[in-house]
Amino acid sequence: MSAGAPGRVSVVIPTVGRESLSRALESVLAQTLPVAEILVGSDAGAPLDVPSDPRIRVTQVGPGAGGNRCRRDGMERATGDVIALLDDDDEWDADFLATVLAAVPADAGPTWVASSSGRLSDGSTYPRRLIAPGEDLVSYLFTLKGGPAGKGALSTSTLVFPTALVRRVPWRSDQRFHQDLTWFLDLAASVPELRILQADRALVTFGDTVGSVSKSIRVAESIDWARRELLVSGMPGGRRAFADFLLSRYPLRAAVTARRWRQVADILRVAVRRGRPTVWSLLYAGGFVARGLLHR
Repeated sequence: MSAGAPGRVSVVIPTVGRESLSRALESVLAQTLPVAEILVGSDAGAPLDVPSDPRIRVTQVGPGAGGNRCRRDGMERATGDVIALLDDDDEWDADFLATVLAAVPADAGPTWVASSSGRLSDGSTYPRRLIAPGEDLVSYLFTLKGGPAGKGALSTSTLVFPTALVRRVPWRSDQRFHQDLTWFLDLAASVPELRILQADRALVTFGDTVGSVSKSIRVAESIDWARRELLVSGMPGGRRAFADFLLSRYPLRAAVTARRWRQVADILRVAVRRGRPTVWSLLYAGGFVARGLLHR
């Protein structure tokens, strides 16, 4: 760990009681940089089977409370100087924390978020593009630059940040989905001095769980979220971010995967009329739609 990174790490894991929770917890316990506590927020109706370790503290938040409430509960109870987030179907490499926190410089202060890439179920790395020097956070997260490999991302299970930062800008309590993106938009608006620090390695294995929240968001709700947060809010660069989010992120991909072609046409129309899509997002959308049509 660098001299600039505080020493006590609190890990927050929301769970619905999946079998994968034990693997997630074991990956935390195996860290070369030991953690101070592991706060598990249970949204399950039955008791959890967790490893025997005094650092693991389980709080019953649900059932039915939702992952965001469980995650917020853990962050509010955290006593460490640093919070690290992990979903119950993902796993960290043993040197995840040591590597990510080594990227935090001594002069970082309490206004940084550290992260890394991760491995998808097909073996590919996501994201492949790290934030460029001087690039603003909204542009990195929403604007497509250079095809599929040009996507930026800060996935939840890779996030490590000072506890003071989330005390200053909490995760919103009313979010059922896109909670991490919403938090980053809030940070961009409230913490201009924020620094994004990324380790240039894939250090997390992402699960591909059927029925996860990220796979069950209604497309119309996702579009409404983007309209509210990126257009109505007056976010700088919001029109471009709005269009590229619709065309290269969740809405279009979900609609094509579900073979909802009328909805696909509506998404394309809204992106062009209300937003300012980049050439890359238009090419990406065209290619994704073409592949969907060929595999009908």
